[in-house]
Amino acid sequence: MSHETNRPTRAWWPLFGILAVVLGHTATWMVQFVLTMDESEAGGQVMFDAYNTDGTQLLFRASVGMGMLGVAALVVFGAGFRRMLEQRLPATSILPAVAGNAVIATAGALLVAFVFRAMVFDTISEYGVGTQVTTYSLSQNVPLAAWVGVAVAEAVAAIAAFRYGAFGKGFGWFSAVLAGLTLAVTLTGTPFPGNVATGIWL
Repeated sequence: MSHETNRPTRAWWPLFGILAVVLGHTATWMVQFVLTMDESEAGGQVMFDAYNTDGTQLLFRASVGMGMLGVAALVVFGAGFRRMLEQRLPATSILPAVAGNAVIATAGALLVAFVFRAMVFDTISEYGVGTQVTTYSLSQNVPLAAWVGVAVAEAVAAIAAFRYGAFGKGFGWFSAVLAGLTLAVTLTGTPFPGNVATGIWL
């Protein structure tokens, strides 16, 4: 008896977009409020002493692990989203490559961001307070800004919806609005809130 091999199957890769948000965004934000505003503004030794605790180290290391898993999930989502666009758009269109590369670039930026976060406590006995505080700041700010690359995929989704009918118009407007919001905050030199819009889209 022959087996059917061409039966339609339910796409599973969108679940990795949800997983990227659950893991990646949680990891991005879970250490953002370790310090009070006064401690952050004081900088130097005051700031270093405030975050150099066992509890903060445990929180940071947990966020690094979650963040790395979120990066892996984002890579899978990017590959699936590119494949779907290739199936729905003309073979000559570069939009699938643009969207896929944008998601991969975001994953790469997040990978670097979480490496900075891992360095906060892995190098704490090797460098001076000034370097440590700088690394801490990078570990907090780079993850927030790294997500804005997904806005390119949002823009691609909007174009694909309106020009080629690859998605419904509702999703096209949804993607266009979120891409516009991310672009607006990026052009003002404050890309950090852009991660919220990309999280909603994913």
